[in-house]
Amino acid sequence: MKCHSVKHKPMFCKQNIMTVALYASLAVLGACSSSDDGNGAAAGDLSAFNFNASNSTIAAEIAAAAMSFFPGYHQVSQVVIDKLVNGDPNNSPFPLVGLCNGGGSATLTWNDIDGNNVLSVDDTASLQFTNCDFDGSGETVTGTVDITATSVDLDPPPNSIGYTTSVNLAISLVPETTTILANFKATTSTQDNIDFTNVYIAEDAPGQTLTVTENGTEYFKMGCFDVTQTFNVAGIELAPSGAIVASNKVLSLAGGPSLSFVNDAMNAGTKRLLSISVPACGSIGSPGGVDDSDGSYMEIEALGGGNLRLHTFDVNNVETSSVDTTWDLLTD
Repeated sequence: MKCHSVKHKPMFCKQNIMTVALYASLAVLGACSSSDDGNGAAAGDLSAFNFNASNSTIAAEIAAAAMSFFPGYHQVSQVVIDKLVNGDPNNSPFPLVGLCNGGGSATLTWNDIDGNNVLSVDDTASLQFTNCDFDGSGETVTGTVDITATSVDLDPPPNSIGYTTSVNLAISLVPETTTILANFKATTSTQDNIDFTNVYIAEDAPGQTLTVTENGTEYFKMGCFDVTQTFNVAGIELAPSGAIVASNKVLSLAGGPSLSFVNDAMNAGTKRLLSISVPACGSIGSPGGVDDSDGSYMEIEALGGGNLRLHTFDVNNVETSSVDTTWDLLTD
């Protein structure tokens, strides 16, 4: 993801625009779908992602891809919220000049439902990308990010906006096309327009998921998630939790302390992955959870400077493997 500086007005807008491509390798997870990985079930059934030395890197790639969506989404959603807070709906649609530096276009449309000329509940907005190349790399984005306001509290501070969002984006760099589909609830708030807190929640309801596919093959689906993100000039703090299915294997991002991200990489903190569905999550196809977990779990430990250590543990909390890697290797 590349950043592009843009001048903003004072409220909800001291951000940089980032491309929406996930920080992830979206390769098909052969080790997760094979029958000899120690994880069990036949194709079409869901089973536990039981962790071991041979699949810990694969699990970490999935987790990194899922976690990285949210900082990227924040940057895109702030473009929309900035315009809704500071713009005039009578000037809609708004071409976002300077965003697609390598070609294509991005346009924001604001539907002022009650005609009061300010952002209010039930107003909708749609950010439309058409073959948008952010930086001349040849990678293009086509699709929409849609927002419907559910609560608006802008005066006096703290300021907050609640909304539902729908994401439908195709990111193409020949010969690959990655598709991102997502539906969830969100709240963004700030007391000083410097520190921002965003909460993203997917309830266990049909369609409230984050799904990433590559060339028509599903890479992962994440549901029942609860993600809190704080954003300021120093960086990003991210506290993600939720259930994930990839190649019929279920794992979860366990709740816990926030992770620190610097220069787009996990820089401090430890994220635990569980070989079960937490919570049991019908929206990813696991309403009753999975019953074949061996109790193993895994931790992604940030060592600083983008360096990571992947630890796997058995049901007795005994470490069974340790592998060093980097955020860049997980997400390239």
